[in-house]
Amino acid sequence: MRNLKGRKVFPTYLIPQEHVKRIRFMGIELPPSNDVSRGFLCEESCGANKAVSGKVGKEVILAVNHSDIIDISWLIVKGNIHFATTKPNLSIDIRDKQYDGRLSALEYGSLKFSSLTKEDEGEYKADIRYAEEKHCGQRYVLQVSGNPSLSPVSCMVVVALAIISIFSE
Repeated sequence: MRNLKGRKVFPTYLIPQEHVKRIRFMGIELPPSNDVSRGFLCEESCGANKAVSGKVGKEVILAVNHSDIIDISWLIVKGNIHFATTKPNLSIDIRDKQYDGRLSALEYGSLKFSSLTKEDEGEYKADIRYAEEKHCGQRYVLQVSGNPSLSPVSCMVVVALAIISIFSE
């Protein structure tokens, strides 16, 4: 979506639900959201895209190194899916069950993935909300390497079965 000047816009959390009946943007009426109503601001980048790599079954951190953060909404860019919200040094609100038990919040609201899967690979965005109603977006490109079907334990089982098969003939 673009504003009148052609700049990209993204949803933010500015307008309390009780103050909004309808949202109109560029002649389009949008229904209020179930969690909070959304306003629109020009997207300001927090910096260049960050490339992050990890291995299947291991951990990886999408690091945020900013101060004065109120909270961070974590989105999967493909589909614009809001899957978690973190707050500095506080708990995490996981909104997608596929991440239950695999995500945690770190200092400054950074996001830690545990037990990575190939399905975790993709582009993520941190919508960072600061004090004084300031926002910026940080993008991460997560690459996950490794074959999920060939963990060290399964490799040992295959080798053991092969050895047993050789000696039993």
